[in-house]
Amino acid sequence: MTDAIVPVAAAVIVARDGRVLLAQRPAGKAYAGYWEFPGGKIEPGESPGEALSRELREELGIAVNRAAPWIVQRYRYPHAHVELHFFRVLDWEGEPVGHDGQAFAWQAPQHLDVSPMLPANTFVRWTAEEEERLAAGFDAGKTSAELAKLHNRSRAAIEARLLKLGKIDASALTVQLRYMPKNGDGAPA
Repeated sequence: MTDAIVPVAAAVIVARDGRVLLAQRPAGKAYAGYWEFPGGKIEPGESPGEALSRELREELGIAVNRAAPWIVQRYRYPHAHVELHFFRVLDWEGEPVGHDGQAFAWQAPQHLDVSPMLPANTFVRWTAEEEERLAAGFDAGKTSAELAKLHNRSRAAIEARLLKLGKIDASALTVQLRYMPKNGDGAPA
């Protein structure tokens, strides 16, 4: 395996009910049959956001209207060292269609019941749990100082869990927790 880092853009596509879209890797690819968040390699000269839009258009046939950077992490697989730029995709046009013939599943991020998951993708459940704690703090009317402490504890908890997985490059780990305001029906605003 080479030590060259392969940059990848990945989408956590969030439906109005809070579920996220997972795709199953097709036959012929490394980790065929594993579930992952859709996306792909960032081409030379592309920003992570541009790559995300291109990959989702090519892979799923959807156009991204609104996406927010979420987490950047490096993960060392036996065949590649990847730098994953995860985005939350909150608004898009079109219905996802598997142009590579892959299966899809909408899942609650705290209760993913498809398996196996690609190892570098397993942190999403933990991050969602910590963000729920953070959101509960906002909803409880905590002071700015209390929220800053809660945010730092949540971020530290996520980073500790990721590092415990091993194969995570601690120097390249960036966790951006964001409070996601909810509409009256509980969906992200």
